[in-house]
Amino acid sequence: MPLAPFVHPWIAASAAVLAAVPIIIHVWNRRRFRRVVWAAMGFLAAAQRRSARRVRIEQLILLAVRVSIMALIALAVARPLLTPLAAAGLGQISRHHVIVLDDSYSMGMVGQNGERAFDAATRVAAKLVGTFGRNDGVSLILAGRPAGTVVAGPTYDHRDLLRALEALTLSDAITDMAGALKSAAEILSESDTPPGNCMVYVVTDGTRAAWSGGDEEAGRAVREAASALADRAKLSIVDVSSDLRGNLTVASLRSTTPAISMDWPATLVADVANHGRQEARDLRLQIVLDGQIVRTETIRSIRPADVTPVRFRLRLPGPGSHRVQATVSSGEPDALPRDDVRWLSMAVPSEMAVLLVDGRPGPDRFSGQTGYLAAALAPETGAGTPTLVKPRSIMAGELTSESLADYAMVALCNVRQPGREVWARLDGYVRQGGGLVVFMGDQIDLDHYNRFGLADGRGVLPARIDGVVGNEDDREAFVRLSAEDLLHPSVSDFAGQPRSGLFLARFYRHTRLVVPPELDGTAAALRYDNGDCAVAARSVGRGRVVMAGFSANMDWTNLPAKGDYVSLMMGLLTWVVGDPASGRNVRVGQPLLETLTGRASTLALAVAGPGGREEQAVPTSRPGSDGIVARYDGTDRAGGYTLTVGSRKIDFSVNLDPTEGDLTRIDRPELEKALGVAFEYTRNVDDVTGLAIEGARHEIGRGLLWAVLGLLGLETLLALWFGHHRD
Repeated sequence: MPLAPFVHPWIAASAAVLAAVPIIIHVWNRRRFRRVVWAAMGFLAAAQRRSARRVRIEQLILLAVRVSIMALIALAVARPLLTPLAAAGLGQISRHHVIVLDDSYSMGMVGQNGERAFDAATRVAAKLVGTFGRNDGVSLILAGRPAGTVVAGPTYDHRDLLRALEALTLSDAITDMAGALKSAAEILSESDTPPGNCMVYVVTDGTRAAWSGGDEEAGRAVREAASALADRAKLSIVDVSSDLRGNLTVASLRSTTPAISMDWPATLVADVANHGRQEARDLRLQIVLDGQIVRTETIRSIRPADVTPVRFRLRLPGPGSHRVQATVSSGEPDALPRDDVRWLSMAVPSEMAVLLVDGRPGPDRFSGQTGYLAAALAPETGAGTPTLVKPRSIMAGELTSESLADYAMVALCNVRQPGREVWARLDGYVRQGGGLVVFMGDQIDLDHYNRFGLADGRGVLPARIDGVVGNEDDREAFVRLSAEDLLHPSVSDFAGQPRSGLFLARFYRHTRLVVPPELDGTAAALRYDNGDCAVAARSVGRGRVVMAGFSANMDWTNLPAKGDYVSLMMGLLTWVVGDPASGRNVRVGQPLLETLTGRASTLALAVAGPGGREEQAVPTSRPGSDGIVARYDGTDRAGGYTLTVGSRKIDFSVNLDPTEGDLTRIDRPELEKALGVAFEYTRNVDDVTGLAIEGARHEIGRGLLWAVLGLLGLETLLALWFGHHRD
């Protein structure tokens, strides 16, 4: 570091130019005179030679003073900086401090003394402010995503800053350390304070997730922001967390099988994670539905750094919007209670229309291709009992004129050749959110399905048909469904039930389905015991497709005679239709979006959030949606939100990002790798005052201006004295 750098080095370079101005004027004035020999002046020349040396000295003194004045003016404007030793008490020190305060929800971890890390952080920040000089400017940044500047400043009213610290509250966001460091670098890049007098304090809980960002791209952003900051300031990190870091969390709550009626319960899975260093035992998972406790699941134990899925079924009380809450608890202290709970919004439709396309109708209901499927989806339960699913059967020729948008699902049952135009309509229907189920049969044109339905992966089908296996007339030769690897949500309810009628059913004939490995979102949901794929599933756009290698009736299998045929068909239906409330579950910071059609788009929109806060939603439009979209962006708190549209209430759930729940502390080598720059680190909050800048340089520009004024006075006095002396 140079002995005397400048705030404005280019202005300092002009000091030499300005210092030369008096010399140039002096030389120029001397050239204006011309020697003329004049006899009458001989006597005066002789007298002048006697005093020439004294006059020359006087002129050099005045010239030196004037040169010094010009040089010092330029240096003062350039604002030179000296180390404390070189300054020897001259000038003053001014610093620019930037406090980056981590307000992410992991700062809610509670120590053994009962104090939250966030409360300790605000106390440490206030203590730091108390050590700053009155000429020091301070800026304040919050690191919760998105990182925001509370005081860009720099402010010199430290009491005002302390009041701002007292007013801060803990957020429900995750850490945006890259954004916070980038904001600090931007603030300091506009500061007049020299880099050597700038300081950034990061007051945080020291979690690995805060600095790594959870992925390689986020980690790279942290390193780039730290590198940009290192050119402007000295970095200090203050870890205010305690050693009590055992944390249980409900990492996710999801429905694998949505509820489509009161009589058909939903299947839910709650993932409970143990981020502690010891095994967690005797845990309870309390389930609350619409504000009422409905069940409690017991978890015997979860190993350290492990996740245990808890699977349960839940009946929803009728059509409409519902909210489920899952809360984990144990007898041991939990460092971060905030993430012990998770919410899930669900919806039960009042009616679901499905279209069944019969490729070979029969003389009665069950001799055709769709009779058993229609009975499974809408079983007759007695007179006057409404059914949720409303199946409608048509012949293949009627499909070209049918409005597919009116149906939640379309099922092709042994349809020989749907035609290129129909495949195009089905493709658009599925990609816009529709569900498609395709059953095989003796009329299927295999080449047509492969050519237009699969279309080398460009179509909607999830599998290629590679021939037909078996003979429906030979009832002694058959295959059964395998009870292994039932991981797909459409059939996951059969996992662990090898005696189910589903696995006792006989399949005398089936098409061999081959799932292309390059197709994204495609899986074999069921297989036969000979290894062939029985049911293939695929997500296409916003919709889903299921392809069964067997017939929907009794032509190729006796599956429809088994009781679990109903369960299988309902499982396939609920998966391809999807959960109508899936878009109503978001994370903190993501907007709430609900498409409104018809008269609903003209009604008043209001949102009630956690804590009773009520605000208005904004009607807007969204590409690819029909109607008006109600949008609400104030999801800064986790919990339940309710959108009111007229008299209709729609439940939304806003959850924490689970990555912040891992409280594992980052060690010094990891932190050095994450930042890639030099920094100071401390965990002793009582020593934070020792983080003040050492070797900060004094600015002596003001002192130089006083020197200029003194030299101006001296120059005037000398000019008068020398002139008077000559007279």
